[in-house]
Amino acid sequence: MKSILSLAIALVSSSVFAQNIDDVVRYSQTNTGGTALSLGMGGATGAVGGDFSSSSINPAGLGLYRQSELVISPSIFNFTGNSEYYGTSESDRKFNFNINNFHLVLHSTAINRLKKTGWMGTTIGIGYNKRTNLSERYTFRGVNDSSSIVNAWVGAANGLRLDELPTDLDRAFNAYLIDPLNDSANSYSSLLGPKFGGITQRGTSESRGRIGETNIAFATNYSNRLYLGATLAIRRIIYENTFTYTERDDADTIAGFDNLKYTRTLNDKAISVALNMGAIYRVADFLRLGASAYVPLDYSVSSNYSYDITSSLSNGDHFPGEITGNYKYKLRQPARLTGSVAFILGKRGILSVDYETVNYSQSKIIEDSGVFDGTNDAIRNKLSNAGNLRIGGEARFQDMYLRGGFQLLGSPYSNPENNQGITTYSIGGGYRESEFFIDIAYVYSQQKKNYYAYNPNLAAVSPANISMNRHNVVVSVGTRF
Repeated sequence: MKSILSLAIALVSSSVFAQNIDDVVRYSQTNTGGTALSLGMGGATGAVGGDFSSSSINPAGLGLYRQSELVISPSIFNFTGNSEYYGTSESDRKFNFNINNFHLVLHSTAINRLKKTGWMGTTIGIGYNKRTNLSERYTFRGVNDSSSIVNAWVGAANGLRLDELPTDLDRAFNAYLIDPLNDSANSYSSLLGPKFGGITQRGTSESRGRIGETNIAFATNYSNRLYLGATLAIRRIIYENTFTYTERDDADTIAGFDNLKYTRTLNDKAISVALNMGAIYRVADFLRLGASAYVPLDYSVSSNYSYDITSSLSNGDHFPGEITGNYKYKLRQPARLTGSVAFILGKRGILSVDYETVNYSQSKIIEDSGVFDGTNDAIRNKLSNAGNLRIGGEARFQDMYLRGGFQLLGSPYSNPENNQGITTYSIGGGYRESEFFIDIAYVYSQQKKNYYAYNPNLAAVSPANISMNRHNVVVSVGTRF
Protein backbone atom coordinates (compact mmCIF):
# COMPACT_ATOMS: atom_id res chain seq x y z
CA MET A 1 0.00 0.00 0.00
CA LYS A 2 1.13 3.56 -0.58
CA SER A 3 1.91 5.67 2.42
CA ILE A 4 -0.22 8.66 3.32
CA LEU A 5 0.68 12.28 3.95
CA SER A 6 -0.58 12.85 7.46
CA LEU A 7 -0.53 16.02 9.54
CA ALA A 8 -2.40 14.19 12.24
CA ILE A 9 -1.07 16.29 15.08
CA ALA A 10 -0.49 19.94 14.23
CA LEU A 11 2.30 20.98 16.58
CA VAL A 12 2.35 24.39 14.97
CA SER A 13 -0.98 26.12 14.51
CA SER A 14 -2.75 29.40 14.95
CA SER A 15 -4.69 27.96 17.84
CA VAL A 16 -3.97 25.36 20.46
CA PHE A 17 -6.75 23.00 19.46
CA ALA A 18 -8.48 22.32 16.20
CA GLN A 19 -9.94 19.15 14.78
CA ASN A 20 -8.37 18.28 11.44
CA ILE A 21 -9.11 16.00 8.53
CA ASP A 22 -7.48 12.96 10.10
CA ASP A 23 -9.75 13.29 13.14
CA VAL A 24 -12.78 13.28 10.84
CA VAL A 25 -11.48 10.27 8.92
CA ARG A 26 -10.69 8.39 12.13
CA TYR A 27 -14.32 8.57 13.24
CA SER A 28 -15.78 7.93 9.77
CA GLN A 29 -13.66 5.04 8.48
CA THR A 30 -15.23 2.22 10.49
CA ASN A 31 -15.01 -1.55 10.12
CA THR A 32 -17.90 -4.02 10.19
CA GLY A 33 -17.22 -5.33 13.72
CA GLY A 34 -19.47 -7.91 15.35
CA THR A 35 -19.21 -11.67 15.82
CA ALA A 36 -16.41 -14.09 15.03
CA LEU A 37 -18.55 -15.59 12.23
CA SER A 38 -18.81 -12.25 10.42
CA LEU A 39 -15.21 -11.23 11.06
CA GLY A 40 -13.94 -14.62 9.87
CA MET A 41 -15.67 -13.95 6.54
CA GLY A 42 -14.13 -10.50 6.21
CA GLY A 43 -17.40 -8.82 7.18
CA ALA A 44 -18.90 -9.88 3.84
CA THR A 45 -22.28 -10.94 5.20
CA GLY A 46 -24.59 -8.32 3.69
CA ALA A 47 -26.61 -10.92 1.77
CA VAL A 48 -25.81 -13.93 3.99
CA GLY A 49 -27.75 -13.04 7.14
CA GLY A 50 -28.47 -15.23 10.10
CA ASP A 51 -25.94 -13.37 12.26
CA PHE A 52 -26.31 -10.34 14.54
CA SER A 53 -23.50 -8.50 12.70
CA SER A 54 -26.18 -7.97 10.03
CA SER A 55 -27.65 -5.27 12.28
CA SER A 56 -24.62 -3.10 11.42
CA ILE A 57 -24.37 -4.12 7.74
CA ASN A 58 -27.78 -5.11 6.38
CA PRO A 59 -30.44 -5.65 9.08
CA ALA A 60 -32.58 -7.67 6.68
CA GLY A 61 -30.18 -10.50 7.44
CA LEU A 62 -31.88 -10.97 10.80
CA GLY A 63 -34.92 -12.16 8.86
CA LEU A 64 -33.08 -15.39 8.07
CA TYR A 65 -33.01 -16.44 11.72
CA ARG A 66 -34.99 -19.58 12.55
CA GLN A 67 -34.25 -19.64 16.29
CA SER A 68 -33.50 -17.25 19.11
CA GLU A 69 -29.95 -16.93 20.46
CA LEU A 70 -27.78 -15.36 23.13
CA VAL A 71 -24.09 -14.65 22.30
CA ILE A 72 -21.03 -12.98 23.80
CA SER A 73 -17.79 -12.34 21.87
CA PRO A 74 -14.67 -11.48 23.89
CA SER A 75 -11.62 -10.27 22.00
CA ILE A 76 -7.85 -9.91 22.35
CA PHE A 77 -6.37 -6.98 20.42
CA ASN A 78 -2.73 -6.19 19.70
CA PHE A 79 -1.38 -3.17 17.82
CA THR A 80 2.22 -2.94 16.62
CA GLY A 81 3.71 0.24 15.21
CA ASN A 82 7.05 0.27 13.40
CA SER A 83 8.71 3.50 12.32
CA GLU A 84 11.65 4.75 10.27
CA TYR A 85 12.80 8.33 10.93
CA TYR A 86 16.08 9.81 9.66
CA GLY A 87 17.58 6.35 9.39
CA THR A 88 16.54 5.15 12.86
CA SER A 89 14.02 2.33 13.39
CA GLU A 90 11.68 2.05 16.36
CA SER A 91 8.98 -0.45 17.35
CA ASP A 92 6.11 -0.11 19.80
CA ARG A 93 2.92 -1.93 20.68
CA LYS A 94 -0.44 -1.70 22.44
CA PHE A 95 -2.45 -4.60 23.85
CA ASN A 96 -5.94 -4.87 25.31
CA PHE A 97 -8.74 -7.27 26.13
CA ASN A 98 -12.30 -6.21 25.30
CA ILE A 99 -15.80 -7.30 24.34
CA ASN A 100 -16.33 -7.17 20.61
CA ASN A 101 -19.99 -8.17 20.61
CA PHE A 102 -22.85 -9.33 22.78
CA HIS A 103 -26.45 -9.70 21.75
CA LEU A 104 -29.84 -11.29 22.24
CA VAL A 105 -31.96 -12.28 19.25
CA LEU A 106 -35.61 -13.28 19.66
CA HIS A 107 -37.26 -15.01 16.73
CA SER A 108 -40.99 -15.58 16.39
CA THR A 109 -42.50 -17.73 13.65
CA ALA A 110 -45.90 -17.16 12.07
CA ILE A 111 -48.93 -18.52 13.89
CA ASN A 112 -49.53 -20.90 11.02
CA ARG A 113 -46.18 -22.62 10.74
CA LEU A 114 -47.27 -24.69 7.76
CA LYS A 115 -47.98 -21.83 5.39
CA LYS A 116 -45.58 -21.27 2.53
CA THR A 117 -46.48 -17.74 1.45
CA GLY A 118 -47.01 -14.45 3.26
CA TRP A 119 -45.26 -13.14 6.35
CA MET A 120 -43.40 -16.08 7.82
CA GLY A 121 -42.09 -14.57 11.05
CA THR A 122 -40.30 -11.70 12.75
CA THR A 123 -36.97 -11.26 14.49
CA ILE A 124 -35.98 -8.69 17.09
CA GLY A 125 -32.37 -8.22 18.12
CA ILE A 126 -30.65 -6.00 20.66
CA GLY A 127 -26.95 -5.91 21.32
CA TYR A 128 -23.58 -4.28 20.88
CA ASN A 129 -21.08 -4.38 18.01
CA LYS A 130 -17.63 -2.80 18.29
CA ARG A 131 -17.03 -1.16 14.94
CA THR A 132 -13.46 0.09 15.45
CA ASN A 133 -10.76 -0.38 18.09
CA LEU A 134 -8.92 2.95 18.35
CA SER A 135 -6.07 1.70 20.55
CA GLU A 136 -2.61 2.25 19.11
CA ARG A 137 0.91 3.27 20.11
CA TYR A 138 3.92 4.15 17.97
CA THR A 139 7.25 5.93 18.53
CA PHE A 140 9.64 7.57 16.09
CA ARG A 141 13.17 8.80 16.77
CA GLY A 142 16.02 10.21 14.70
CA VAL A 143 18.69 12.88 14.37
CA ASN A 144 17.55 15.85 12.27
CA ASP A 145 20.35 17.93 10.75
CA SER A 146 18.07 20.37 8.95
CA SER A 147 15.53 21.83 11.39
CA SER A 148 13.91 21.94 14.80
CA ILE A 149 10.30 22.39 15.79
CA VAL A 150 11.43 25.79 17.04
CA ASN A 151 12.07 26.82 13.44
CA ALA A 152 8.45 25.95 12.69
CA TRP A 153 7.29 27.99 15.69
CA VAL A 154 9.30 30.92 14.36
CA GLY A 155 7.67 30.54 10.95
CA ALA A 156 4.21 30.52 12.50
CA ALA A 157 4.96 33.54 14.73
CA ASN A 158 6.48 35.77 12.04
CA GLY A 159 4.13 38.61 11.16
CA LEU A 160 2.50 38.69 14.61
CA ARG A 161 3.19 41.07 17.48
CA LEU A 162 3.92 39.58 20.88
CA ASP A 163 0.44 40.46 22.09
CA GLU A 164 -1.03 38.72 19.02
CA LEU A 165 0.67 35.34 19.55
CA PRO A 166 -1.83 32.51 20.03
CA THR A 167 -1.50 30.64 23.29
CA ASP A 168 0.65 27.79 21.95
CA LEU A 169 3.24 30.16 20.44
CA ASP A 170 3.11 32.33 23.55
CA ARG A 171 4.18 29.24 25.53
CA ALA A 172 7.14 28.77 23.18
CA PHE A 173 8.12 32.40 23.83
CA ASN A 174 7.79 32.00 27.60
CA ALA A 175 9.89 28.84 27.44
CA TYR A 176 12.66 31.06 25.94
CA LEU A 177 12.65 29.12 22.69
CA ILE A 178 11.64 31.93 20.32
CA ASP A 179 12.46 35.61 20.68
CA PRO A 180 11.59 38.82 18.74
CA LEU A 181 14.37 40.28 16.64
CA ASN A 182 15.72 43.60 17.91
CA ASP A 183 14.75 45.51 14.79
CA SER A 184 11.21 44.22 14.47
CA ALA A 185 8.30 43.58 16.80
CA ASN A 186 6.73 41.01 14.46
CA SER A 187 9.72 38.95 13.35
CA TYR A 188 11.27 36.19 15.44
CA SER A 189 14.36 34.04 15.77
CA SER A 190 15.06 30.61 17.20
CA LEU A 191 17.18 30.39 20.32
CA LEU A 192 18.59 26.98 19.44
CA GLY A 193 18.80 26.38 15.72
CA PRO A 194 20.00 23.70 15.22
CA LYS A 195 23.09 25.61 14.07
CA PHE A 196 26.09 23.34 14.65
CA GLY A 197 24.88 19.79 14.21
CA GLY A 198 21.98 17.42 14.54
CA ILE A 199 19.29 17.38 17.16
CA THR A 200 17.64 14.18 18.42
CA GLN A 201 13.90 14.27 17.87
CA ARG A 202 11.57 11.74 19.44
CA GLY A 203 7.78 11.43 19.37
CA THR A 204 5.35 8.95 20.91
CA SER A 205 1.64 8.81 20.15
CA GLU A 206 -0.52 6.60 22.38
CA SER A 207 -4.26 6.22 21.93
CA ARG A 208 -7.05 4.22 23.44
CA GLY A 209 -10.74 4.08 22.68
CA ARG A 210 -13.39 2.62 20.46
CA ILE A 211 -16.31 3.24 18.16
CA GLY A 212 -19.19 1.04 19.24
CA GLU A 213 -22.85 0.61 18.38
CA THR A 214 -25.78 -0.42 20.51
CA ASN A 215 -28.27 -1.77 18.01
CA ILE A 216 -31.99 -2.35 18.25
CA ALA A 217 -32.97 -4.24 15.11
CA PHE A 218 -36.14 -5.64 13.57
CA ALA A 219 -36.53 -7.91 10.55
CA THR A 220 -39.23 -9.88 8.85
CA ASN A 221 -39.51 -12.59 6.22
CA TYR A 222 -41.99 -12.70 3.35
CA SER A 223 -42.50 -16.12 1.74
CA ASN A 224 -38.87 -17.08 2.44
CA ARG A 225 -38.09 -14.93 -0.57
CA LEU A 226 -37.94 -11.30 0.55
CA TYR A 227 -36.34 -10.19 3.81
CA LEU A 228 -36.69 -6.65 5.18
CA GLY A 229 -35.01 -5.11 8.19
CA ALA A 230 -34.19 -1.89 10.04
CA THR A 231 -31.79 -0.98 12.84
CA LEU A 232 -31.79 1.94 15.23
CA ALA A 233 -28.10 2.33 16.07
CA ILE A 234 -26.79 4.35 19.00
CA ARG A 235 -23.16 4.95 18.15
CA ARG A 236 -20.61 6.12 20.72
CA ILE A 237 -17.03 7.30 20.35
CA ILE A 238 -14.53 7.26 23.19
CA TYR A 239 -11.04 8.40 22.22
CA GLU A 240 -8.01 9.45 24.26
CA ASN A 241 -4.67 10.42 22.77
CA THR A 242 -1.43 11.59 24.34
CA PHE A 243 1.37 12.83 22.10
CA THR A 244 4.77 13.47 23.65
CA TYR A 245 7.52 15.06 21.57
CA THR A 246 11.06 15.88 22.68
CA GLU A 247 14.18 17.41 21.19
CA ARG A 248 17.60 16.84 22.81
CA ASP A 249 21.07 18.10 22.09
CA ASP A 250 22.72 14.71 22.63
CA ALA A 251 25.83 15.75 20.67
CA ASP A 252 26.25 18.91 22.79
CA THR A 253 26.67 21.12 19.72
CA ILE A 254 24.09 23.84 20.46
CA ALA A 255 25.21 26.40 23.01
CA GLY A 256 22.80 26.99 25.85
CA PHE A 257 20.29 24.29 24.87
CA ASP A 258 19.75 20.92 26.53
CA ASN A 259 16.19 19.78 25.65
CA LEU A 260 12.56 20.74 25.10
CA LYS A 261 9.37 18.79 25.60
CA TYR A 262 5.97 19.24 24.01
CA THR A 263 2.91 17.34 25.25
CA ARG A 264 -0.63 17.33 23.90
CA THR A 265 -3.60 15.34 25.13
CA LEU A 266 -7.00 14.98 23.52
CA ASN A 267 -10.06 13.34 25.01
CA ASP A 268 -13.09 13.03 22.71
CA LYS A 269 -16.50 11.67 23.65
CA ALA A 270 -19.33 11.60 21.14
CA ILE A 271 -22.75 10.10 20.61
CA SER A 272 -24.94 9.78 17.55
CA VAL A 273 -28.04 7.96 16.34
CA ALA A 274 -28.27 6.29 12.95
CA LEU A 275 -30.88 4.41 10.96
CA ASN A 276 -29.84 1.38 8.94
CA MET A 277 -32.34 -0.11 6.48
CA GLY A 278 -31.94 -3.06 4.17
CA ALA A 279 -33.45 -5.79 2.03
CA ILE A 280 -32.36 -9.23 0.84
CA TYR A 281 -34.00 -11.05 -2.04
CA ARG A 282 -33.53 -14.78 -2.63
CA VAL A 283 -33.40 -15.00 -6.42
CA ALA A 284 -32.88 -18.76 -6.26
CA ASP A 285 -31.78 -21.28 -3.67
CA PHE A 286 -28.17 -20.61 -4.62
CA LEU A 287 -28.31 -16.81 -5.04
CA ARG A 288 -29.21 -13.92 -2.73
CA LEU A 289 -28.97 -10.20 -3.44
CA GLY A 290 -28.85 -7.53 -0.77
CA ALA A 291 -28.91 -3.74 -0.49
CA SER A 292 -28.76 -1.44 2.52
CA ALA A 293 -28.44 2.22 3.45
CA TYR A 294 -26.85 3.54 6.63
CA VAL A 295 -27.95 7.11 7.43
CA PRO A 296 -26.32 8.70 10.51
CA LEU A 297 -27.39 11.80 12.40
CA ASP A 298 -24.79 14.32 13.57
CA TYR A 299 -22.45 13.32 16.35
CA SER A 300 -22.51 15.52 19.44
CA VAL A 301 -18.83 15.77 20.38
CA SER A 302 -17.16 17.04 23.54
CA SER A 303 -13.38 17.46 23.27
CA ASN A 304 -11.13 18.16 26.23
CA TYR A 305 -7.53 19.03 25.48
CA SER A 306 -4.30 20.10 27.16
CA TYR A 307 -1.09 21.53 25.76
CA ASP A 308 2.28 22.03 27.41
CA ILE A 309 5.81 23.15 26.46
CA THR A 310 8.85 22.97 28.76
CA SER A 311 12.53 23.64 28.10
CA SER A 312 15.87 23.05 29.77
CA LEU A 313 18.44 25.75 28.86
CA SER A 314 21.71 27.02 30.26
CA ASN A 315 19.77 29.70 32.15
CA GLY A 316 17.57 27.11 33.85
CA ASP A 317 14.45 25.00 33.38
CA HIS A 318 11.32 26.76 32.16
CA PHE A 319 7.71 25.69 32.75
CA PRO A 320 5.32 28.30 31.27
CA GLY A 321 2.27 26.30 32.39
CA GLU A 322 -0.17 23.85 30.89
CA ILE A 323 -3.09 25.02 28.76
CA THR A 324 -6.42 23.19 29.09
CA GLY A 325 -9.74 23.70 27.41
CA ASN A 326 -12.90 22.19 25.95
CA TYR A 327 -14.71 22.37 22.64
CA LYS A 328 -18.24 21.23 21.90
CA TYR A 329 -19.35 20.78 18.32
CA LYS A 330 -21.24 18.48 15.97
CA LEU A 331 -19.69 16.14 13.45
CA ARG A 332 -21.68 15.27 10.35
CA GLN A 333 -20.79 11.95 8.75
CA PRO A 334 -21.64 10.62 5.29
CA ALA A 335 -24.26 8.01 4.54
CA ARG A 336 -23.21 4.53 3.44
CA LEU A 337 -24.76 2.48 0.63
CA THR A 338 -24.00 -1.23 0.35
CA GLY A 339 -24.74 -3.79 -2.33
CA SER A 340 -24.24 -7.51 -1.64
CA VAL A 341 -24.36 -10.85 -3.37
CA ALA A 342 -24.12 -14.29 -1.77
CA PHE A 343 -23.79 -17.64 -3.47
CA ILE A 344 -25.17 -20.48 -1.36
CA LEU A 345 -23.39 -23.68 -2.29
CA GLY A 346 -25.89 -26.02 -0.73
CA LYS A 347 -24.58 -27.54 2.47
CA ARG A 348 -21.02 -27.16 1.29
CA GLY A 349 -20.56 -23.48 1.98
CA ILE A 350 -21.04 -19.82 1.07
CA LEU A 351 -19.24 -17.26 -1.09
CA SER A 352 -20.17 -13.64 -0.47
CA VAL A 353 -19.18 -10.18 -1.74
CA ASP A 354 -20.13 -6.76 -0.35
CA TYR A 355 -19.33 -3.38 -1.89
CA GLU A 356 -19.93 -0.23 0.13
CA THR A 357 -19.63 3.37 -1.06
CA VAL A 358 -18.95 6.35 1.23
CA ASN A 359 -18.51 9.99 0.19
CA TYR A 360 -16.17 11.37 2.85
CA SER A 361 -16.25 14.87 1.35
CA GLN A 362 -19.79 15.19 2.74
CA SER A 363 -18.41 15.16 6.28
CA LYS A 364 -18.59 18.44 8.15
CA ILE A 365 -17.70 19.90 11.54
CA ILE A 366 -20.51 22.15 12.73
CA GLU A 367 -19.70 24.95 15.17
CA ASP A 368 -21.15 28.48 15.14
CA SER A 369 -17.96 30.48 15.82
CA GLY A 370 -16.37 29.46 12.51
CA VAL A 371 -13.21 28.05 14.11
CA PHE A 372 -13.51 24.94 11.91
CA ASP A 373 -14.14 26.73 8.60
CA GLY A 374 -10.63 25.94 7.38
CA THR A 375 -11.02 22.28 8.29
CA ASN A 376 -14.36 22.08 6.45
CA ASP A 377 -12.80 23.66 3.36
CA ALA A 378 -10.06 21.04 3.49
CA ILE A 379 -12.65 18.26 3.88
CA ARG A 380 -14.44 19.36 0.72
CA ASN A 381 -11.22 19.77 -1.26
CA LYS A 382 -9.15 16.80 -0.07
CA LEU A 383 -11.65 14.04 0.72
CA SER A 384 -13.66 12.13 -1.86
CA ASN A 385 -15.90 9.16 -2.47
CA ALA A 386 -14.38 5.80 -1.55
CA GLY A 387 -15.35 2.19 -2.06
CA ASN A 388 -15.00 -0.57 0.52
CA LEU A 389 -14.75 -4.11 -0.78
CA ARG A 390 -15.41 -7.18 1.38
CA ILE A 391 -15.05 -10.77 0.16
CA GLY A 392 -15.65 -13.82 2.32
CA GLY A 393 -16.37 -17.50 2.23
CA GLU A 394 -17.36 -20.39 4.44
CA ALA A 395 -16.82 -24.12 3.94
CA ARG A 396 -18.98 -26.59 5.89
CA PHE A 397 -17.94 -30.01 7.14
CA GLN A 398 -21.01 -31.33 8.96
CA ASP A 399 -20.84 -29.54 12.35
CA MET A 400 -17.50 -27.85 11.60
CA TYR A 401 -16.97 -24.61 9.66
CA LEU A 402 -13.91 -23.03 8.06
CA ARG A 403 -13.97 -19.36 7.02
CA GLY A 404 -11.78 -16.80 5.32
CA GLY A 405 -12.12 -13.21 4.18
CA PHE A 406 -10.52 -10.11 2.70
CA GLN A 407 -11.43 -6.47 3.19
CA LEU A 408 -10.13 -3.33 1.52
CA LEU A 409 -11.22 0.02 2.95
CA GLY A 410 -10.60 2.57 0.19
CA SER A 411 -8.71 5.77 0.84
CA PRO A 412 -10.93 8.71 1.83
CA TYR A 413 -8.46 11.14 0.22
CA SER A 414 -8.79 12.41 -3.35
CA ASN A 415 -5.02 12.74 -3.80
CA PRO A 416 -3.52 9.29 -4.46
CA GLU A 417 -0.43 10.34 -2.48
CA ASN A 418 -2.64 10.49 0.62
CA ASN A 419 -3.66 6.86 0.62
CA GLN A 420 -5.23 5.98 3.96
CA GLY A 421 -6.60 2.66 2.81
CA ILE A 422 -6.66 -0.32 5.17
CA THR A 423 -6.16 -3.91 4.01
CA THR A 424 -7.55 -6.70 6.20
CA TYR A 425 -7.18 -10.47 6.06
CA SER A 426 -9.11 -12.91 8.22
CA ILE A 427 -9.46 -16.61 8.90
CA GLY A 428 -11.82 -18.42 11.22
CA GLY A 429 -13.77 -21.48 12.06
CA GLY A 430 -16.48 -22.83 14.27
CA TYR A 431 -18.42 -25.70 15.72
CA ARG A 432 -22.21 -25.67 15.76
CA GLU A 433 -24.87 -28.01 17.07
CA SER A 434 -28.57 -27.55 17.70
CA GLU A 435 -28.34 -25.59 20.96
CA PHE A 436 -24.70 -24.52 21.28
CA PHE A 437 -22.02 -23.01 19.05
CA ILE A 438 -18.57 -21.51 19.26
CA ASP A 439 -16.78 -19.50 16.55
CA ILE A 440 -13.28 -18.06 16.41
CA ALA A 441 -11.70 -15.55 14.04
CA TYR A 442 -8.26 -14.03 13.60
CA VAL A 443 -8.20 -10.66 11.85
CA TYR A 444 -5.02 -8.96 10.63
CA SER A 445 -5.02 -5.46 9.14
CA GLN A 446 -2.20 -3.28 7.86
CA GLN A 447 -1.87 0.39 7.10
CA LYS A 448 1.03 2.70 6.31
CA LYS A 449 1.35 6.43 6.65
CA ASN A 450 3.86 9.25 6.67
CA TYR A 451 3.74 11.23 9.89
CA TYR A 452 5.14 14.77 10.10
CA ALA A 453 6.30 15.89 13.55
CA TYR A 454 5.52 19.48 12.58
CA ASN A 455 4.36 21.47 9.59
CA PRO A 456 6.83 20.91 6.69
CA ASN A 457 5.63 24.15 5.07
CA LEU A 458 7.14 26.07 8.00
CA ALA A 459 10.37 24.13 8.51
CA ALA A 460 12.06 21.44 6.44
CA VAL A 461 11.38 18.07 8.05
CA SER A 462 11.16 14.55 6.70
CA PRO A 463 8.20 12.35 7.64
CA ALA A 464 8.37 9.38 9.94
CA ASN A 465 7.34 6.30 7.96
CA ILE A 466 4.87 4.45 10.17
CA SER A 467 3.74 0.90 9.54
CA MET A 468 0.69 -0.01 11.61
CA ASN A 469 -0.42 -3.61 12.09
CA ARG A 470 -3.49 -4.71 14.03
CA HIS A 471 -4.08 -8.26 15.27
CA ASN A 472 -7.46 -9.22 16.66
CA VAL A 473 -8.66 -12.61 17.93
CA VAL A 474 -12.41 -12.88 18.57
CA VAL A 475 -14.27 -15.81 20.09
CA SER A 476 -18.07 -15.98 19.97
CA VAL A 477 -19.87 -18.35 22.33
CA GLY A 478 -23.62 -18.73 22.02
CA THR A 479 -26.68 -20.76 22.75
CA ARG A 480 -29.84 -21.17 20.68
CA PHE A 481 -33.31 -21.71 22.03
